[in-house]
Amino acid sequence: MTEGAVTKKRKFPLFWASMACAVLALAVCCALPLWQCLVLTNLNSGQIRFAAPIADEEVFSVSFTHSVNKSDVEEFYQVREDAIFVTALHYSSFGAGMPQDPREEGATSVRWEDGKIIAEGYDLEIERLVFNVARIADIILHYRGQSIHLDQIDAPGEPLHFQIKRCSLFRMFSFSICREAKAG
Repeated sequence: MTEGAVTKKRKFPLFWASMACAVLALAVCCALPLWQCLVLTNLNSGQIRFAAPIADEEVFSVSFTHSVNKSDVEEFYQVREDAIFVTALHYSSFGAGMPQDPREEGATSVRWEDGKIIAEGYDLEIERLVFNVARIADIILHYRGQSIHLDQIDAPGEPLHFQIKRCSLFRMFSFSICREAKAG
């Protein structure tokens, strides 16, 4: 056997061993929960219904039609480390369940703009953020330019718990595919 043939035989198994190590490393990286995510979990079943990456200091909002006064409401939340803080509230009508004076509840700025009350400057950590899915209220998660109707994520009447958790790339990718399939 020539020296060149021996070198080729040694390189061939080394190539496949290197490829196997690279694939294994990629699989481990995709499976480890390394990324901060916004996660919506059904409180009745414990199933995760939505997961997507979210950065520290990033803002998302939830809008809905108020159940009593039937006006539009939008609540703004900011992620800080692994917690969710309410930072602003936009609403168009006073009434049951809506603050009469937002400053008494922690807002530092209140103004009228385009027929809405804009209350900002809240800095309240939300221990447990839960929305019950409802068709009538049309609850919508506004996240990175997308409007995601909660009744497209889970059935009406189901409670969805919003949390900040660590997720794997695999989990985020699988929810992205499911969301696109439902929308299509």
